[in-house]
Amino acid sequence: MVATLTAADRQSPGVHEHRYLRWAGVLGLFPLAMFIAAMFMSRFPYPGNNVDGHEYVDYMLHNRTGELQGILASGYALILLTVMMLLAIVYMKRAGRLTVSGLTMITTMVISAALYMMASGLFAAATLYIRGYPTFGSAPQDYRLMTFVWDAVNVIYWLGVLVRGLAWAALAVANRSFPLLPRALGGWGAAAVAAVNLVCVGALFVPTGPWGPSGVYITFIAEGAAEGWILVTAVYLLRATRRMAAGSSDPLPQVTD
Repeated sequence: MVATLTAADRQSPGVHEHRYLRWAGVLGLFPLAMFIAAMFMSRFPYPGNNVDGHEYVDYMLHNRTGELQGILASGYALILLTVMMLLAIVYMKRAGRLTVSGLTMITTMVISAALYMMASGLFAAATLYIRGYPTFGSAPQDYRLMTFVWDAVNVIYWLGVLVRGLAWAALAVANRSFPLLPRALGGWGAAAVAAVNLVCVGALFVPTGPWGPSGVYITFIAEGAAEGWILVTAVYLLRATRRMAAGSSDPLPQVTD
């Protein structure tokens, strides 16, 4: 059954819900594009893990990839955090109380964004370190250090993906209890994103190659699932909130079982 919001429902606090969802829709348009831009700003595919340190240095220095990727990765992590927080707030407003699922969405996304920014900061800092020392590379241990940094960035990144998967699992629970999104997005769609992210963390147990910690395939699957879901949801929210603002008879639905 589908129940629609009446004119009275669109008054405060409903108007705040409209604003939250509108902002979630606008911000959700950017993360996937930012991720793709970050991946293709230097040579593609990028180096795998456990290769010679020279490859990492060449990749990081080319077109200031290290610094720019650090900024872009931090940016889309913060946008993902904001979008999920806005959705969590709306779920809890509909529930009329703080909920475990809503608080889990916020907490896990804060942790995930912090891990993303930690990995991005380490990556950018290593690049600045290389640029600041003209004699870098004169000793073999210099390149071994870059190999360690690359692997550390990958481990921190996948921990962020692991925690992020829990956020989507919590969203699926929240949407079942306090419907906001259609089942294709907030139900099995969110559950699928959670499952993909959690399974992809298995890359940490693959020594190297496209399915390893720095693998192209596994990274695009994990990020494509999360940011693709965010993009589709953003388009849905923008269209729905536009109908709400226009006073249409078919505004954002509250889908119930």
